[in-house]
Amino acid sequence: MPLLHRPNLPRRSSFKAGCRPGKSLFGRLAEEKGLRTLLAAWKLLDGQVPLRIAGDGPLRKELEASASKLPAISFDGGLAREKVFDALEHARFLVFPSEWYEPFGCVITESFAFGVPVIASRLGGIQQIVQNHVSGLLFNPGDAEDLAAKVERAWTHPKEMEVMGRYARTEYETKYSAARNYELLMDIYRRVLKDNSRLPEGTHHNGGHLEVETGVTINPP
Repeated sequence: MPLLHRPNLPRRSSFKAGCRPGKSLFGRLAEEKGLRTLLAAWKLLDGQVPLRIAGDGPLRKELEASASKLPAISFDGGLAREKVFDALEHARFLVFPSEWYEPFGCVITESFAFGVPVIASRLGGIQQIVQNHVSGLLFNPGDAEDLAAKVERAWTHPKEMEVMGRYARTEYETKYSAARNYELLMDIYRRVLKDNSRLPEGTHHNGGHLEVETGVTINPP
């Protein structure tokens, strides 16, 4: 059965050409998000690259303590969505170091909406969203040295990352925008209504909506 994911689209999005000042990570500060790998990578970078971490979670105190001697790292805590979008507008790239099989990373598509390329784990559905050397860079999950190498490359090749950011914005417009998601949703409705004549026993069409024995109702537009 095909699976459709409709991401939480940003209420606003923009693309600003040119070099941006920093890089960011947004998300829940938890074990599975690969944050210990992130800090280990930053220790290898020896303060060369500024990092802004936004979010909260059970690892926050541990991470802040570990980063206390790394002045390049700052913690913003939890941010309202509009503040996240403000930060994305000024980020040179975003790091997504998750170490579990994420089916979809909404923050990745939100970054794409702002023309921000993503450095992400080569894992699960993430590697299907971020195209290596096209809309971002992929690194081996849990490998601090590999992550540090990718971050250093991204930081020292801003023009290359700007090109990736332009492609990321194009990806957003063609796959993840509100208009595209509306098209996909309408296609689902059309297929459901078209297949009405082949519904399994116990399912019937009634008064413009689809009723299933489970109690789930799908209302067409």
